Amino acid sequence: MSNRRAHPRLKSEFAAKVFHVASKRWLPALTCDTSAGGTLLKIKASREILPGDEIQVVIAPDVWTIASARAALTGIVLRGAKNAEGEQFLAVKYAPAQAARMAA
Repeated sequence: MSNRRAHPRLKSEFAAKVFHVASKRWLPALTCDTSAGGTLLKIKASREILPGDEIQVVIAPDVWTIASARAALTGIVLRGAKNAEGEQFLAVKYAPAQAARMAA
């Protein structure tokens, strides 16, 4: 089986927040892995976020940093899965201009 990823992924655990455009709500999140092209996020939300949904992601470099919404990266949810604890795992692909910001 070949690797479909265009960018290498790095295991990461950073605090993040997600703005779900459709519901206009901010949700707490945690990164699982990150690349220049996207991020795997873990969130706990009462409303399921679906593939195709647009979200904005703000990643804090440490727990002491207050991340500004101005630093948000816009992305589209490619895939989602839910575990028994109700956590959702979202594979997010950033828009090309956003991916360039991540690579810098």
